Parts: sequence; structure tokens; C-alpha cells
Amino acid sequence: MTTNTTTTIIIIIIIIIIIIIIIIIIIIIIIIIIIIIIIIIIIIIIIIIIIIIIIISSTIIIIIIVIIIIIINALVVVFCRLLSFSASLSKS
Repeated sequence: MTTNTTTTIIIIIIIIIIIIIIIIIIIIIIIIIIIIIIIIIIIIIIIIIIIIIIIISSTIIIIIIVIIIIIINALVVVFCRLLSFSASLSKS
């Protein structure tokens, strides 16, 4: 192997590593944006739920709200686990 071939291989490896790091950073940013959007949606849903409770206070609506909150909570847990998984990927 000549010096030029070795240098070329090293440059290609460095470029591949940089591309992988950029892809991981982009994935993490996308996941963070998705989590922020979900949090905003949750806040909007909670505000709407509070308004509904103020306007119509009924047991059925409260049960539905509790179910919605449980579902939202499960979604948040899933996205937080995804975020921590992507963070652990980027560390390795």
C-alpha cells in the first residue's frame, strides 16, 4: 500500500464518521422536535379539557378525560424512551 492509498482510506473513514455523527445529530433533533410538538399538543388538549370541565361538569366527560390523560402519558413515556435510546446510540 502506498502513502496516497493509506491517506485516501483515512480520509474516507473520517468522512464516513462525520456523516454518521451528522445523521445521529439530525435524528436526535427530529426526536426532540417531535417531543416538543407532542408536549404542545398535550398542553392544548389539557386546556381544552379544563374548558370542557368548566362548561359541562359530568362524570362521563371526567372518565373520558382520565382515559385521554392516561393515553397521553403513555405516549410521552414512549417518546422519552425513544429519546434516551437515541442518546445512548449517539454516545456509542
